[in-house]
Amino acid sequence: MAATSTDIGPVTNVEAFAQARHWVRYAHRQSVVFKDRAGQWYCLRYCRGAIKRAMLAVGTSGYFLVHGQGHPALVRWGEACIRLKNAHHFSR
Repeated sequence: MAATSTDIGPVTNVEAFAQARHWVRYAHRQSVVFKDRAGQWYCLRYCRGAIKRAMLAVGTSGYFLVHGQGHPALVRWGEACIRLKNAHHFSR
């Protein structure tokens, strides 16, 4: 997947989570935070491409976090497949 202007990374985990909190608080946007297999942290705006990129980066045994209103949600492969299938509602 190609990087977009809203991608933050690779950064430290502190910077990734700070950016996610900033987007939730001020831009009212959900974000995806994950650490890839190489150990680099990323923060992406929540969309179909971000979910797919996070799934490919963490693999079937990993997880990523979705920050929205409230507590961050830990998302594993099964739930990520469901979110990917339902993500077309967000792109409209």
